[in-house]
Amino acid sequence: MGKFFGTDGIRGIAYKELTEKLVAQVSKATAVEFSSENSTLFIGRDTRLSGPDIENAVCHGFKSEGWDVVSVGVIPTPGIAHICKTRKSMGVVISASHNPAEYNGIKFFSSSGEKLTDEQENAIEAKLNGFDSEYQGFECRYEESLQDDYLGHLLKTTSLNLSGKKIAIDCAFGATYSIAPKLFKSLGAEVIEFAASNDGDRINTNCGATHPETASKLVKENDDVVAGFSFDGDGDRCIAVDENGDIVDGDKIMGIIATSLQKQNRLPNDLMIATVMSNGGLADYLKSLNISMKRTQVGDRYVWKEMKETGSNLGGEQSGHVIVADRGTTGDGLVTAISLLEAIENLSGNLSTLAGKIPTYPQFLINVIVKDKQAVLDSGIIPELNEWGTKQFSGSGRVLIRPSGTEPKIRVMAESPSKDECQRVVNETANRIEKEFGI
Repeated sequence: MGKFFGTDGIRGIAYKELTEKLVAQVSKATAVEFSSENSTLFIGRDTRLSGPDIENAVCHGFKSEGWDVVSVGVIPTPGIAHICKTRKSMGVVISASHNPAEYNGIKFFSSSGEKLTDEQENAIEAKLNGFDSEYQGFECRYEESLQDDYLGHLLKTTSLNLSGKKIAIDCAFGATYSIAPKLFKSLGAEVIEFAASNDGDRINTNCGATHPETASKLVKENDDVVAGFSFDGDGDRCIAVDENGDIVDGDKIMGIIATSLQKQNRLPNDLMIATVMSNGGLADYLKSLNISMKRTQVGDRYVWKEMKETGSNLGGEQSGHVIVADRGTTGDGLVTAISLLEAIENLSGNLSTLAGKIPTYPQFLINVIVKDKQAVLDSGIIPELNEWGTKQFSGSGRVLIRPSGTEPKIRVMAESPSKDECQRVVNETANRIEKEFGI
């Protein structure tokens, strides 16, 4: 992780931390670093009000190096990944994902439709010092019809027939606001919509994947809903809600999809990839089906890297990033929803019953605001506290301490079959870090 790039691209408060000049400089450095690639860049964004200005800054950086720059307009992140792969061109998504409306961000995709590696991002940062020219701005040319290419791709991946079924969706006033209703209606569903408008001033505000209680309420207020889905601001995450309005997180979504894929012989080596944040209950459930679960560090690009190396067709995160490799190269909330609905049909159950088979062990997370994340990492306190926590649980639980990729926080997570013990350990661990490194 570099000075500017975090877990998933570069993010910050628009115009203050993520300035147009910085975006132009990073874009120029990226254009130089990838000068041997096809010299066309596709840009997609979510609905944030700062999006067009950031888009123009990206345009400045790439056009100054002779690239052709095409804006697709508002489209989910996986839509740009799909366009990059099919057009064999690079892409950038302008979004701060689940963050509040005042934030924005940029993340790049290679011509294979994959997020950049740590090494590639480090190479871009190494070039930044040489690009100090004043930002002037360029406007892009637009091909918003490419949004239909992505919708067509989604429809081709499935034979799902939702005729006579009712689906609830929360689009977070974000990138799925238009395409999600079109998708489910095209599959025959009756669609109950929430936050399905282009309103970047309200993106992720009490809605979307970080507020699945909104979709839960939507399901409870409408009869005979099969499932509800909450997407985040850029559409690469999905949290589900069952027919009773109970929330189904990314772990349970992956467990259900893994069961279905195994039945269809679409789960090579009976292997699924998750991150260190996934619950131990999911691992034990998969083990009962002779499915192995391998963990990576947090970030769906690390999940994707491991999936490629192991040949796995399924991976993701508890937060709702889910990758189905034979349908895409990155987390895709719409593919996740389709795949979960297929699994419900394939396994001849309803969502509540299928989700109920997957246990969730008590898990507590505390975010500790610190003065300097690097100072915490350099101190040696993290391995010390991890060892201490393991001893406290006597092997029946775990402690996970990691820095936030986008904020000045250290995340402390504890997991154990014993709720009381789990709460005690996470509190004591977080208190120790806050005492030594807190603000």
